Amino acid sequence: MLAQAGTVSTPEVLWWALVPLLILAGAAVLLLTVASLVRRLPEWLPATWTVVAGLAVLVSVVPLWSEVQDEGARSFLAGAVGIDGSTLFVTALLAVAVVATALLSRAYLTREDLPGVELYVLLLLSAAGGVVMASANDLIVLFLGLELLSIAVYVMAALHLRRIQSQEAALKYFVLGAFASAFFLYGIALVYGATGSTGLARIADYLSTSVLLEDGMLLAGFGLLLVGLGFKVAAVPFHAWAPDVYQGAPTPVVAWMAAGVKAAGFAALLRVFVLTFGSWSGEWRPAVWGLAILTVLGGSVVAVVQTDVKRMLAYSSIAHAGFLLVGVQASSDRGTAAVLAYLGAYTLLACGSFAVVTVVGGAGDDRHGLDAYRGLLDIDACIGAKHSSLERSPEWDRLALRDEVRPDFHVFTGNDLAIDMVRYGSDYLLGLSTFGPDVFAERDRRWAAGDVAGFGELNDLLQELGDLAFREPVPGYRHNAAQFLRLRGWIGSDQVPQGAVRRPDTDLEALTDLGHRLGVLG
Repeated sequence: MLAQAGTVSTPEVLWWALVPLLILAGAAVLLLTVASLVRRLPEWLPATWTVVAGLAVLVSVVPLWSEVQDEGARSFLAGAVGIDGSTLFVTALLAVAVVATALLSRAYLTREDLPGVELYVLLLLSAAGGVVMASANDLIVLFLGLELLSIAVYVMAALHLRRIQSQEAALKYFVLGAFASAFFLYGIALVYGATGSTGLARIADYLSTSVLLEDGMLLAGFGLLLVGLGFKVAAVPFHAWAPDVYQGAPTPVVAWMAAGVKAAGFAALLRVFVLTFGSWSGEWRPAVWGLAILTVLGGSVVAVVQTDVKRMLAYSSIAHAGFLLVGVQASSDRGTAAVLAYLGAYTLLACGSFAVVTVVGGAGDDRHGLDAYRGLLDIDACIGAKHSSLERSPEWDRLALRDEVRPDFHVFTGNDLAIDMVRYGSDYLLGLSTFGPDVFAERDRRWAAGDVAGFGELNDLLQELGDLAFREPVPGYRHNAAQFLRLRGWIGSDQVPQGAVRRPDTDLEALTDLGHRLGVLG
């Protein structure tokens, strides 16, 4: 708009209120820029950078909270964006979820040998979208935040390129999410057609002089908005995507979906239905009540019969969404406070639950339960199976099961930190055996001959080699193998593919010493 003086009138911008959003977006852009310019980033840098960004957002919320407490809620950018206590609380929850997800992702990406920069950039951008959703005072701004959050998560779900389940989960989430976004956008169009505005304050003013149930266009728009946001929070019957996506997507990503995405979704629900449609809550409460009951019952009952931990947690997350919807339907300050308090506790518990799943999920991010293993024993054509975690106890369980059900079945260990599992009746398929197949053959000959002392002597030296080569980050063992085989004169170079983990040159001294003690170097 042109002012009388001939200058362009611009809307007011409260830059101090945008600090959390600027931190998240700026951190994402800067990390992506540095990663594109630097050939190889230190492995610790992306995770550390993301954690620092999340903590910076938490710190920035403190003075903003004091400002809001003193001055009250504020709106800016022509009323399209606002800041209040609930906005800041959800922003803090998103920051906590970012920190937790980044911490979980570091070990996960190393274990699965996956590139990490993309995950952290997308995580920061998704969190920025969540902050936009929590502060939106306009349906268009809310939609932009929703899409920024969602598109980043679609890609994050497909991060594990070697797992078909991850690709399937991402595709399913994208397709159903696109439908939900279309419903939400069409709902915005109908609400605009009925009220003449997409601003939440102006819509609330319009509702103060109308009856929701008597305006078909507005009622239809309301229903479509509820469908779109119901998908994001996985409310029944819009939950069908959640179990499959939770099971297939990388576990740290699922932690973010369960904590961060759900927090942003309920922040949007509160802003649209409580703050905007609150004056006519009597008309829409029955619908939300119905959703809450279906969601609680559907999530709780189906969770009981699940045998996969991630699917069980998916249905648990659905049930929690139902409890949160009870607070939304209250359409009051106490109901809003209850929703936010519940979200705070749920965010911490969800991050903790998926942290446990990440740790025990094992290589490949799959379950390793005895039920699946017992099924292998029933297949005559299957003569053996390999266990590749770095834990002994599951291997002992499998050996006991073998002895009980099928003694001729071969149990192979891939645990390079426990190569003495042959003492307990295990065979082995070890990465470490490529360093010295002749030494392993001699070790096994001594065991077969009953030379326990001689076996122990070689086993201890080989285990020392394994502890060196298979330290964190574990994929670095490939470079150690190349170094050791070059020292033995078996290969001419210790180079590894571009982007692979490299060990420091100081490892050569330790490898040389071990080679001498093993008797394979002159």
